[in-house]
Amino acid sequence: MSLTSRFFHLATLATLAASLTSCGGRQDNGVVDQTFVHKYGVAVPSEYWKSSGEDGGVVSTMADGVVVTHNYSSGILDGETTYTYPHSSQLQKSEIYKKGDLVKETEFFFDGTPKRETKYDSPKSGNHTISTWYLNGAPTSIEIYNGDELISGEYFTSTNQRDALVENSQGTRLMRDDFGQLLSRDTIQDGKLSSRISYFPNGSPRETIPYQNGVVEGLKRTFNPAGDPCTVENWSNGMQNGMTVCYNHGEKQSEVPYVNGDKQGIETRYRDGTTKVQEISWNNGSMHGACTSYLGDVVKTEWYYKGKLTTKADYEYMTNKPAVR
Repeated sequence: MSLTSRFFHLATLATLAASLTSCGGRQDNGVVDQTFVHKYGVAVPSEYWKSSGEDGGVVSTMADGVVVTHNYSSGILDGETTYTYPHSSQLQKSEIYKKGDLVKETEFFFDGTPKRETKYDSPKSGNHTISTWYLNGAPTSIEIYNGDELISGEYFTSTNQRDALVENSQGTRLMRDDFGQLLSRDTIQDGKLSSRISYFPNGSPRETIPYQNGVVEGLKRTFNPAGDPCTVENWSNGMQNGMTVCYNHGEKQSEVPYVNGDKQGIETRYRDGTTKVQEISWNNGSMHGACTSYLGDVVKTEWYYKGKLTTKADYEYMTNKPAVR
C-alpha cells in the first residue's frame, strides 16, 4: 500500500473512531474534518503531532468534498501533497515538495491518467516545463518557459502528429481540447502572445484578438459560425476603448463608444445597416440622458438618470442640483 493510500485508510479509520480528529465538526477555512498522522503512520491528536516536531501527514476533508493530504518534515512541506476530486477518492492533483519548494505538480483526468504536469527547475530560476495530454493518453504539448516567456514548444494532434512549433521564442502554438478539437491558434513573438484566433467546432474563426505585453491591444473581431462579422472592437490596455461596431447577419446594427470598458457617449443603432433608428446616451456603463428613437417621421425621446427611466425635468434637476456638502 502506498503512503498516500495508507493516509486515506488511516483517515477513514480515524473518522470512524471519532476520537482522534481535531476539528470536532468545527468548520475552519473550509475544513470540516482533519486527521494528523505521525511519520510512522499512526493517527495522533493534533497537540501531540505538533509537539513531536510536525513530522508526517495532515489529512483534511474540505466542505466541497475534496480530501487534501499534506506531508511535512519538521513543519515544512516535504514529499507529496494530494487533492481528490470532490466526494471521491480519485486523485485530481498531486504536488511534490522538496523542503518547502514546489518541484512538480500534476493534474489528472478522472480515470487517473495525467492531464497536465509542470516541472520546476529551481525556485529562483523561474524555468519550468509544462506537458499536457489528451484523454486518450497521447501528448498534447510540451512547453519550456523562462518565467512567463515561452522559449520553445511542440504541439501535437490526438494521433500524435506534431502540427505546430515554437523555437527560440518565436512560432505558432495550437490549443486543443481533451479530445483533440482545435480551440485556438496563437502567434508567439519574443516569447509572448501577440495574436490569437479562436475557432468554432466547425473550424470557422470565432475571434481574432491582438495582444501586446500580455493584454488585448488593437482591433478585436468576433464572428458567427457562418463566418459573418459580429463585432469590431477597439481595445487598449486590456479594455474596450473607442468605438465598437456591432453587426447582425453581416449588416451594421450599432456603433457603441467605450471608455475603459464601460459604454460612454452616444450609441447609434441602425436599420438595414444605414438608416439611423435610435441614439442612446451612456455614462459609466449606464443609460444617462436622452434616448431618442426615429420611427419614420416620428421622433420620440425618453430620459434616463443613472440607468433609471425618468422625465426630462427630473433629469435636468438631478443633473444640475447643487452637491450636498
